[in-house]
Amino acid sequence: MVQGSWVEELHDMLWAYRTTPRTAGETPFCLVYGLEAVVPTEIGEETTRVTQYNPKENEQARKFDLVTIEEIHDRAYAKILHYKGLMMKKLQQ
Repeated sequence: MVQGSWVEELHDMLWAYRTTPRTAGETPFCLVYGLEAVVPTEIGEETTRVTQYNPKENEQARKFDLVTIEEIHDRAYAKILHYKGLMMKKLQQ
């Protein structure tokens, strides 16, 4: 990367950061939106999730997703607590 061209790479770097799984087993994108990101393809083929989008059904699905995302948050939090406990045991040895 040429010095000073970081602005041009920022979007791609943020996308990579937001869609990479973390220690809790989830991506930041998933923790916010409740599902994995639709990765844009270079060949331009649309995914089923994009082609079958229905605004009315989306509202109902979004309400369901709000419940599901809480479950995802709880799972991720439990993994973080477990990992933290393991690290505490390791440090106390």
